[in-house]
Amino acid sequence: MPFQFPFTAVLRYRESIEQRELFALGRIQQEVAEVELRMRHIEQDCSLAAQNRIAELTGGMDAANMQLSYEYQNALEQQGEALRPVLSELKLKWQRQLMSYQLARRNRETLERLREKQLDAYRRELGKREQARSMIFSWSGADAASRQSLPSHKLGKACPRMTISLSMLFLLIGTIRETL
Repeated sequence: MPFQFPFTAVLRYRESIEQRELFALGRIQQEVAEVELRMRHIEQDCSLAAQNRIAELTGGMDAANMQLSYEYQNALEQQGEALRPVLSELKLKWQRQLMSYQLARRNRETLERLREKQLDAYRRELGKREQARSMIFSWSGADAASRQSLPSHKLGKACPRMTISLSMLFLLIGTIRETL
């Protein structure tokens, strides 16, 4: 009979949960990256606006343009400041999602380890049964061969002695029952 893990459905369910959590983690990471990119662009625009204002001041700028330049730079700085708490919240959300993903992964790995242990035990038991079967077949062949080598008048008296442990005897009995 082939190996059957009794919790296969649970393992598949835990795998799907892990994949869902990993996907959510990736989605949040993408949001973090987008906000960080927007903040870098704002910082670059703010720096560029300051450089342009300085260049225009040295070249002679009227008061109206100077006021617009300050307001533009101020608006950029406010946008950057408004994104800082958003970024902080996204990073916290990412940390929580990472913990959720790690928990889902540990749950799946626990079931996989259980499956591997049960599979190893199944293989060991299968190996023992195969060994017992081969011992039965080899003993039955040895018994017949020893009978043929004996003179016919000693057939009833001669029987090769076999020593066998109690556990091996039970294993042999179980194997014989399975083969019948």
